[in-house]
Amino acid sequence: MVQIIPKQEEDRPLWVDILFFLSLGSVVLCVGAFFFLQSAQGSAREKVAVLDASLAKERNADFLSLEAETKGLKRKVQDFTTLFQERENPLVPLAVLESATHPKTFFKTLSLDLETNSMEMEGRAETFRAVEEQLAIFRTIKGVTSVELSNLGFSSEGDISYQVRISFSQELFSSEL
Repeated sequence: MVQIIPKQEEDRPLWVDILFFLSLGSVVLCVGAFFFLQSAQGSAREKVAVLDASLAKERNADFLSLEAETKGLKRKVQDFTTLFQERENPLVPLAVLESATHPKTFFKTLSLDLETNSMEMEGRAETFRAVEEQLAIFRTIKGVTSVELSNLGFSSEGDISYQVRISFSQELFSSEL
């Protein structure tokens, strides 16, 4: 038998309607956020490109000079590394010089050649006697093989200017400070 009386529709609970509209709103919000982030990403890329271009302009002169200076310092550090690796104790001649310098003399320049075990210095003294005493002090140091004086004269300030070359024996480099 056929029923002619229509059945009543069951009402949906309120929470289902709320959940549907919240889901629909979150989908609309996600789509809107997607397009907003796409446009923000494009403008951020443009800003990065502009900043990179300005950085490249500033970087040329300053960066190149700093890079050259850094390479020079690196080369000097490598030279000192080589110096310390080649000899057991290269500081001994400097320690000897520190302890054997006459009070009335001082040295303006110093060149230490570890291949020939020699040191060349340009010094100043108040008197010729101070120069003579300084050379005598150098000659009495154990491990010094020769002391050579050259370019003895007066400086523009009126002091005695001289150059001295000191040769060391190899045993001096292997001794302790």
